[in-house]
Amino acid sequence: MSHDAAIELDSAPAGTAEQAASGSYDLQPVVEWLLTDARLANRPVEDLMAEFAHKLKLTGLPVDRVTLHIQSLHPLFIARSLTWTEDEGALEMTRDRSVRNEEAFLRSPIKPIFEGKGAMHLRIDEGHCKTYPILAELAECGFRDYAIYPIPFGRGIVNAASFATRERTGFSPQDLAAFAGIIPAFAAVVELRQNWRTASDLMETYVGRLSGEKVLQGAITRGDAESLYAVVWNSDLRDFTAFSEKAPKERVLAFLNDYFDCIAGAIEPLGGEILKFIGDGVLAIFPCQALDNPACDAAQRALAAAHKALAALEAHNAALPPDIPHLHCGIGLHVGWVNYGNIGARHRLDFTVIGPAVNKAARIEGLCRKLGREILVTSDFARLNGGSFESLGCFELKGIAEPVEVLSPSA
Repeated sequence: MSHDAAIELDSAPAGTAEQAASGSYDLQPVVEWLLTDARLANRPVEDLMAEFAHKLKLTGLPVDRVTLHIQSLHPLFIARSLTWTEDEGALEMTRDRSVRNEEAFLRSPIKPIFEGKGAMHLRIDEGHCKTYPILAELAECGFRDYAIYPIPFGRGIVNAASFATRERTGFSPQDLAAFAGIIPAFAAVVELRQNWRTASDLMETYVGRLSGEKVLQGAITRGDAESLYAVVWNSDLRDFTAFSEKAPKERVLAFLNDYFDCIAGAIEPLGGEILKFIGDGVLAIFPCQALDNPACDAAQRALAAAHKALAALEAHNAALPPDIPHLHCGIGLHVGWVNYGNIGARHRLDFTVIGPAVNKAARIEGLCRKLGREILVTSDFARLNGGSFESLGCFELKGIAEPVEVLSPSA
């Protein structure tokens, strides 16, 4: 078959569930598995993909490669692809937003599927290999035939699944009908999994990983909070107000995003949870297991994150042209009990922390400029950390009844 004769399966007479049932493949066990065990099992989608491919092979379908391409609602990437082969199992790869302008996507059979084209059956021959370079790559690996199907989700989103075989004669009409027959059940399970993953991704993006998990597990009642012993981080960008009043909004946003990248890139890898960005400020926690637990290294990780953040800011500043404002911040660290949970109006909640420890961390950070230090901590934090600190004296802090000893990490 030449590339000009590619079959559009959605309009061809073959490719219905009824025809699949009348062929030599018994798909009913696969459908039942998809709608029961596969739908309910809490397993990685890679495992689901691998088991789905193996079950297709057990029916006698000549399947040697299966792919799944899902458009994603995520701030960092636009889609993810899963590829299963007998040799390597199921592997996942995320695609960043630039992929839509790359040659590999523009000349891929996935693109027309995403744009609403029906299913396609593409023999892996010279003509199709010129049209779709991915088929040339498959030909080099011994594949002989390829079919790709739309996987429709709600809200008009269309994803794609493909099947390839090394069988010399390629896919038969019965094979293609079997794929078409199984797609609806497969799509239902994939959409369910993707919806949960999207919810998790959005919770992590906007609320935080730990907080997002708690919300998804049911912690959604106003006043539903727990006592948590944690290091509280409060940091603030220096001289941002004056800069934001003069600079164009594009530069202001870029300035803030660069700053938050440096801060988040230090906090999160070391086990901290960013709870919110407050203008140019950051509120984060490093949870401890228990009060003064010697096994709790939250104070060590928090201080390491503070030094890492300052180093990232310094590296960022070193690469800036002279006319671009540099990034500087102050960081306040305290440790204590906080109330961690849902606070807010009946229909608009915030999952955050409140309590005296939070207020004290904010007040400590507010002394950074006055004392000419980038990191300040309380004596409670210094004791839990166990490192070397220089005492700068005791200070009256707004809203704090007793003077607070303030320390700075020793060089």
